[in-house]
Amino acid sequence: MAMDCCSCMPHRYFIVLMCFFGMLISVGYRTSFALVVTHITAFNGSHGNTTSDDSTSLFPSCTTQNTTRDRIVHWHGSTVFLFSTSYFVGQLLFSIPGGAMVQKFSAKRVFGVTVLISSVLQILLPIASELLWLIFIFRFLQGAVEV
Repeated sequence: MAMDCCSCMPHRYFIVLMCFFGMLISVGYRTSFALVVTHITAFNGSHGNTTSDDSTSLFPSCTTQNTTRDRIVHWHGSTVFLFSTSYFVGQLLFSIPGGAMVQKFSAKRVFGVTVLISSVLQILLPIASELLWLIFIFRFLQGAVEV
């Protein structure tokens, strides 16, 4: 008889709940990257700088001085397209090796490790915003661990 992970919930429900949160994180960071990149390129492209008036801000009472919104990046549409492409190339190339890892190791452990690696890479992504090649590598690795 399998032991419950906690007294209030059977083990299989706990696994389903953790998989739900893992998928939520996985889809969430992909969506957040797309939204942030869209905002950065539209904001930098339309204004030429990152100083906004309060009429265009979602949060007019918040200051934008010395924040990431104060940063100017010179990304073109083709560069942003390559960010997404590098993610999907990594996912394409490592789908079969990822399946082999799932067969060799426990699927829940592989899934947990891949969500952890993707989350760490997502946290490090803003640090790499000045180095385009590092963003490409991070996005490729995020796609590679997306099993």
